[in-house]
Amino acid sequence: MKKKLLIMLSILTFLTISCFIIRSPMLNTEVTESQEPISRYYYHSEKSEVNFTLSLNSSVIKRGIDDLVILFHLSWLNGSPVDDDATIFYNISYETTKIIENNYIITNSSLDYVVQINKKDFYSQPTGNYSVESFVNGTNVITTYQTATFTLEVLPSGQIEMTFVNNKIILKRNSTTEVDFQLVNVGGTAVTNVTISALVDRQGTEASPIIYLPYLNLMLNSGESYKGTIRFFTNEPLYQKHSYQVSFTNLDDPDNPVIVLSEPLYIICYPNISVSNVHFSVNASLNKEYLITYDIANYETDVVYIEHEITCSLISFSEINGKIFAISPSFSGHHIILKDEPIEAGNTSITLSIQIAWKIQPEIYWFTSFYFSGEFYIQIISNDEPLNPFDKNITIIILLITILLGIGYFSRDIIKGLVKMTRGEQERIFPETTYPYDIVIVDGSNVAWEEKDSAGHPKLANIEAMINKLSRSNFKKIITVADAALRYQIDNQKRLDQLVKEGAIKMLPARVDGDKFILRIAEEETAMIVSNDLFKEFREIAPWIDKRRIPFTILDGEVFLHPTAEAPEDHLSDMHSVFEN
Repeated sequence: MKKKLLIMLSILTFLTISCFIIRSPMLNTEVTESQEPISRYYYHSEKSEVNFTLSLNSSVIKRGIDDLVILFHLSWLNGSPVDDDATIFYNISYETTKIIENNYIITNSSLDYVVQINKKDFYSQPTGNYSVESFVNGTNVITTYQTATFTLEVLPSGQIEMTFVNNKIILKRNSTTEVDFQLVNVGGTAVTNVTISALVDRQGTEASPIIYLPYLNLMLNSGESYKGTIRFFTNEPLYQKHSYQVSFTNLDDPDNPVIVLSEPLYIICYPNISVSNVHFSVNASLNKEYLITYDIANYETDVVYIEHEITCSLISFSEINGKIFAISPSFSGHHIILKDEPIEAGNTSITLSIQIAWKIQPEIYWFTSFYFSGEFYIQIISNDEPLNPFDKNITIIILLITILLGIGYFSRDIIKGLVKMTRGEQERIFPETTYPYDIVIVDGSNVAWEEKDSAGHPKLANIEAMINKLSRSNFKKIITVADAALRYQIDNQKRLDQLVKEGAIKMLPARVDGDKFILRIAEEETAMIVSNDLFKEFREIAPWIDKRRIPFTILDGEVFLHPTAEAPEDHLSDMHSVFEN
C-alpha cells in the first residue's frame, strides 16, 4: 500500500513540475545562428601599462576647516578595458608616521575616482608637510606608483569644533540615552571658558525630549580635545536634527567671546509598531494582479505614516512606491495588500522595504528605514501559451518521468528509505525556538563568512538568507551591521551597495570596532545578537552575551538558528563608559 501511495505521489509531483517547465519561457532548446557565447571576462597575454595619476584639491589644508580631496585617474595605454581586479592602494603619512593607511579602491568601468578625507581625521594632527603615496596593480597591470604632498596649517587663533562619535542616535524610550561628543581646539592658540551653552537649532518632529547638557568651563590648548556626553530622555516617538551652541574665549582676546555651532546631531526614537506575516507569492501570471500582503500593528495613540519601496524589474508597483500610508492606532493590526500587474513574463527577484515617514510639515516628510524583507525570487508566466502534447520537450519530460518511476518501483531499498524518511518527518516535530527579545542585531560580517564561495569569498546570500529567516521568526526589528572591510571581500559588491543604500544593511565606517558597536546597540536596544563570534574579550563587561547570542548554521544556503546558552542573566551593567573609547 505504501509503495502504491509513493508511486502515485511521484507521478503527481513530476506531472506538476513538467507542466510548470513546459509553460515557463526559460525552457528553450532551440539555438539560432545569431546566438553566440559571450564572455564577460577579458584575458591578456601580458601585463598592460597604465596611465595612473593622482592630484589633490589643494596644496594647503587648514586644520578643522578643509577636507582633503584626492582624485585618481586610471586608463590603459593600449585602450584595453579596466581589469576586474585592478586595485588602487593609498596611504597618507606625516614624516614617518602613517595617518591613514592600507586603504584601497576596487576599480570598475570608470576612469576617475574621488576620495574625500574628512577634516576630522586631521583634528589632532600636527602642522607640517604630509605625503599621499599611492600605487595601482592587478593580475594584468604593471604596478605604477604616484605621490603628492600637501601642507597642514592651523588658524592663527583658537577654534573649537564640536563633533559626535555617531551623529545618528537611536534613543531608548522611557530611558536615559547618553550620546558621546568631542570638543577639539583645531586652531593655533589656546582657548579658555569653553562651554556648551544651549540647543539653538532644532528641526524635525514636535516632540520635546529632555536634554541634560554638561556643565563645562574648559581650557584647551592647540590640538587638545575633550570627550563628554549629553543625556536624552523621551517617552514619545521622534526624529529631530539638533545643533548646539559652543562658546569660548581666545587668550589673546579675552574681551570678545566666540560662538560656534556643533555639527548636526540626529536623534530618533522609533514608534511602537510591528510587521508580521509578510507573504510573497512564488508564481505570477500576466494580466493577473500579483499580491504582497502583510500585517502591521500600531500600538501608539497617534497615526503613524509609512512608505513602501518595492523593487522588481518585471512589476513596477508605480502606484505604491513613494505613496504615504497612514496607519491608525490598532492593537489588533491592519492587513495590508500591495498589488500590481506584471508587465512581462520571466524570472525576477522582488524586495519590500518599509520606511517610517515622519511628518515634519504638511507634505514634508523625513524617512527612516524600519523593515526590509530580503530578496525573493518569483516566476512570471504567460497564460496564453498553448499546450502542445506533441512538443519534443514534453516527450523528453515523459521519458524522464518513466525512467525515474521505473527506478523507484524496482528499487525496494529506495522505497523503504522513502517510507522511513516519511515516518521520520512525521515524528520529527519540534517546537520553534523562541527568544526573550523581539529585536535582533545581525553580525553581518560573521554571517557572510560562515559559508564561502568557490573562490573563498564571503557570501552576500548568507546575509540575505539570514534576514529572510529572521523576518519569519516574529522579530519586530532586524538590524544588520557589517564591517567596512566586507565591501572589498564580498562576492557580490554591487548587490551589497544596493542593500546598504536601501537601509537593509548598516555599513560601519573604517576603523570602527564592529564587535563593540554590535554589543553597544544590543545593550541599548535590549536585543538578541545573531553571531557565531563568542565575543570572548567582552564577557567581563557584558555577562549577558551567552543569554542573548543566537548561534547559527548555514547548510547549502539554508539557515538554522540554535538556542542560546542557558547561562543565567546577571544584572545588565552600564556599558556606555566602556564603549566611549
